[in-house]
Amino acid sequence: SVNVQRIYLQIPDLVFQIRNVENGVKRVHGIRDFQKELVFWTFPNELDSENDTIYPNAVLVYNYRNNTYALFRDNITCFGYFQLTSGILWNDETVFWSDADVTWAGATQGKLFPSVISGNQQGFIHYYGYKSPDDYSLFIQDIDISVTPIQLTIPNHNLDYGDSIYLENMLFVDSTLFTTVSTDLNDEIYQVQYIDADTISIMKYNSSTDTYEDDFEFTPVAATSLYAGNGTVALFPILNVTTKDFNPYSPQGNQLKMSYIDFLTDATPSASMSVNIYMNASVVFGANLPIGNSNVETSLTSPYYISGSDYSWHRFFATATGQYLRIQMTYDDTLKNSIETHQQDWTL
Repeated sequence: SVNVQRIYLQIPDLVFQIRNVENGVKRVHGIRDFQKELVFWTFPNELDSENDTIYPNAVLVYNYRNNTYALFRDNITCFGYFQLTSGILWNDETVFWSDADVTWAGATQGKLFPSVISGNQQGFIHYYGYKSPDDYSLFIQDIDISVTPIQLTIPNHNLDYGDSIYLENMLFVDSTLFTTVSTDLNDEIYQVQYIDADTISIMKYNSSTDTYEDDFEFTPVAATSLYAGNGTVALFPILNVTTKDFNPYSPQGNQLKMSYIDFLTDATPSASMSVNIYMNASVVFGANLPIGNSNVETSLTSPYYISGSDYSWHRFFATATGQYLRIQMTYDDTLKNSIETHQQDWTL
């Protein structure tokens, strides 16, 4: 027999979020990752942008093994496959044991393995879903450090308000001697403020005041320095895993009281997350205060775990009572402005 049914019954309205103008429907593009049993579709998400985005700014991920969906924040215009003509050999002179993205066991390093790659509106091409953290994907054409806040010219940047970006490789020269001058603007995370399709300004997080500031100290001095180019931007998507509103006692007409939650995670060194609890279908008023340690330890102490364990349970205490409960796992401002957070894998 033959059975045909729709696969998107869990997200029936998402198709209406595709931007219609600027050829938005024609910009939708998809690909299948056979090894991971996933399907990716990139599309311009009109409801997830405060400006008139032209290029795709979201990726819909479909896991056809367990029939689930997720949305990723990425700037991708096209997907494709890339197959290495030769695998990694023991006598390879360009691959080293210390390379973080190389494993000697696994199909992804093998000859002719169909790796998924992605391209964006500026022509950058990356492996998709195989590396952490995210590589740079935009170039900085110009930077104006004489104004407050600092403004960056990035053609077709496709960034939005509140995006977290990582700036690297910017070169500055002395405006008189044309010799290289140092800068501490590199290797830092900033928050995006949208100006137009080719221009943004940046703000920096101050952990002491728990605020974002547009007037922060930096080098070099604007009056004696010129931007020489080479600057790059990496977009750091923010973890946002949220449950539905649920109450296991609703068939009995009872409320729910929670005292703690146990999370089972991979024992990844330095991985971190923030947990937010919301009650009664509200996403405005949280039922807990983010305090204490947010790190996921490599392994817990005996007798529960021994050093080198692959998994760890983590008990999160928060007392709340209501009709419904929602759990959000994300990065607070402190975590998302730390490069160590984005360098770690996180597996629930």
